[in-house]
Amino acid sequence: MKEEPTLRVGILQGYSEVAGRLNGPFLINDALSLSGMFRACEREGRILLADAAGHEIIHEKEVRCTPVDNSTFTLLDVMIGVNFHWQRKQEQTFRGELRLILDESDKLVAVNRIPLEDYLSSVVSSEMNAEAALEFLKAHAIASRSWLMSMLGMAGKARHGENASPGPALQTEEFIRYYHRVDHTLFDVCADD
Repeated sequence: MKEEPTLRVGILQGYSEVAGRLNGPFLINDALSLSGMFRACEREGRILLADAAGHEIIHEKEVRCTPVDNSTFTLLDVMIGVNFHWQRKQEQTFRGELRLILDESDKLVAVNRIPLEDYLSSVVSSEMNAEAALEFLKAHAIASRSWLMSMLGMAGKARHGENASPGPALQTEEFIRYYHRVDHTLFDVCADD
């Protein structure tokens, strides 16, 4: 049986501390079990994960929180609408695995590892009215899948040293480049794209 492709979706980036809630049991780095409120921060170049009482759960380079059964996780203070007039922080709940990693500046990055089709379902349902015509929803799903596959293709080219998105050449031998991939070195797409 072929395994469904997964996607790494960036939720938070550049945070000093991440707080949230594991809504049901999660395996932490394939060993420890945890549920409930948590906090994570950088300490000595590694991630310190603590429970609601402040007790250290794990102190590692990367923290993987893998759901048991259909558990979900909630992150507090997720910045949405970045650089738009409606930018704000809100609580958001996700399915799939939560990965906490450090960027090159030792800031926390929260990544949701989720099946590709689940991600596409969430995009369509969050961007469209459920009462929209079925054909309109189908068209949105096709456009979203096409955009996603294009982004993944550019990421693959960039990993192999190819120019991911050169744009058209101008007469001045100048190139137009699209830089939306530059910020996504630790995940495939950003939840706020």
